[in-house]
Amino acid sequence: LPPETVTTETPPPRAPTNTAVPTELPTATPPPAASAMPPPQLNPRAFVYQVTGTKQIFDLVSVVYTDEQGMPHTDLNVSLPWSKTVVLSPGVQLTSVIATSLMGRLNCAITDAEGHVVVASATNSMIATCTH
Repeated sequence: LPPETVTTETPPPRAPTNTAVPTELPTATPPPAASAMPPPQLNPRAFVYQVTGTKQIFDLVSVVYTDEQGMPHTDLNVSLPWSKTVVLSPGVQLTSVIATSLMGRLNCAITDAEGHVVVASATNSMIATCTH
């Protein structure tokens, strides 16, 4: 075998770095003045339907609620907790949520746009009904 040849290369010298300490710190510019924006308006016709409770592994939880047009709407086999926000059309007055379960224990609530509970049911039963 021929003898091995080893070549060593030295890296080129680095450019000098400026390590001088600045004598004056930069001043932070003040953030732009926040414009006086009015708070977002809450829609007084908005409601949040909520269903909480327990759901067993093979349980079927169904929820029937009043939709925006005042018509019943059904969500089948929902996960808990469940919630839905609706904005009722003018003239619609009824808010309602009904939840049913085969084995679980359910509760429901309806909350208005300001976060106030309008009606609630904490019966921990197979049927939870909240109507206003």
